Amino acid sequence: MKELSMEKRLKAKYILTMLLSAMILLISLGASPSKHVSEGSISFPVSQYHISEEVKHALHQESSLKHADLLRKFPYPYDAMLAICSDADMTTLQEFEEYHRFLNTKEKTLNGIGLGLDIGDSAWMYIANDTRVKADKDGNSADFSMSYFQGVNSNTLKDADKIVHYFKAGWIDSLHTFGDFSRNDHTVLFRRDLAVSAWKAMNESGFKPKVWINHGSESNVQNFGGYNSKRITKYQGGMTLNPLIIIPI
Repeated sequence: MKELSMEKRLKAKYILTMLLSAMILLISLGASPSKHVSEGSISFPVSQYHISEEVKHALHQESSLKHADLLRKFPYPYDAMLAICSDADMTTLQEFEEYHRFLNTKEKTLNGIGLGLDIGDSAWMYIANDTRVKADKDGNSADFSMSYFQGVNSNTLKDADKIVHYFKAGWIDSLHTFGDFSRNDHTVLFRRDLAVSAWKAMNESGFKPKVWINHGSESNVQNFGGYNSKRITKYQGGMTLNPLIIIPI
């Protein structure tokens, strides 16, 4: 006899489980009711009989995992899933709100009816990028990008309230390090005191994402690991005895 494929075995097991569940339901509803439970205008009979041990055993045997190779990678009937990680690079507050209304809601948007998906995004605390590339269609520069503070000034808030709001709403779920410090002139504007101020503000406002997106150009020395003086990854955020270390914060 030809052996069934794993997919057919799984479907057969699923169908048998559903049939057994239907049998239990029929047994319960087919018995002489001793009383009825009403919900609105519908009356549900409550059986005075219990489900036989044989039926319980059969259902348990078929619904239990006997072989590890029968475990699906994805719940039936799905064959795949998609995860989206979005970086906040060159994203203005207006752009963020516009495309997340389309992605995360079912409202009427400029891009059509929203998709109603559960998609998160990242955010910056500081912006120090000196690129000449425009941040949006209106011609704004990179420093117009959405950030908690204005530039690298931890005493001046920019989009802080909005970032905290969208974090609590689930539209922001990660921190793209403490800031966008990419520089065409290769200078390093990140300082440890900026990280201290950012961490303090995050704790006070409740903006505490659990995901840290750890990449950036050579000027983004606040990242962890991968330090190589001859390559772009000159990350120093986790280096012991380094004045830029941020782990103890």
